[in-house]
Amino acid sequence: MTLPFDWLIGGPPVATPTVPGGTPPYNPTFQSGDVQYAGPNNTFAGSINFIYGNALPQPEGGTGPGLILGSGPGVTFFVTTDEAYTTSDPGNELIIAAGETQSGSSQPGGELFLLGGASDLGMGGLMQVQGGTSASGPGGDAVFQGGNSTGGIPGDAFVTGGQNGTQGANVHLVMTEINGISGVVRIRVNSTPLIDFFADGSIYLYDGSGFGTAGQHLTSQGPGQPVKWA
Repeated sequence: MTLPFDWLIGGPPVATPTVPGGTPPYNPTFQSGDVQYAGPNNTFAGSINFIYGNALPQPEGGTGPGLILGSGPGVTFFVTTDEAYTTSDPGNELIIAAGETQSGSSQPGGELFLLGGASDLGMGGLMQVQGGTSASGPGGDAVFQGGNSTGGIPGDAFVTGGQNGTQGANVHLVMTEINGISGVVRIRVNSTPLIDFFADGSIYLYDGSGFGTAGQHLTSQGPGQPVKWA
């Protein structure tokens, strides 16, 4: 074997340092152990922050294969790519995808779930998706979209409140205001804007009537025609 490219599952300690082993030992209940990696002086090392198991408790119930990334009090575990090698290179991409089906199969592709942490008596954990931060340039956009299709109808996109509890939940569309400058909530068809909602409560229509004038009403022009101020 060639270090450091061998990744091995932890087991009972053994005498030879180049053979898999370490602590914590193999757990028969979860069929798990810490993943071994190359340590100093041609030895194997491991950590409870990187555990693989074949029968770990699953968030939806039951047991199955999985990774425990981060264990112990106050641990934050990062999954990231390396930084760009030169100033001429863009950042490396990171793609997470569920499993695809076999060619010719009519079964659906694998589902991908992203869940915040569960709680017993406190609030459930936050699940946040955010574009990249820039020190001096604009921040990265965040895009939430349905799936694509090469020969069928593309998938819809839904934003919903929580579906189980003692009452219904809200859906928030939040523009922000920074340094006295606010954004807008914009409705578009592809790249064509239709309506802007401004922080002062005004509404801008891109059909040509803009903000309208005081006293005008939002008026329908019938099927196939945009509403306007009149």
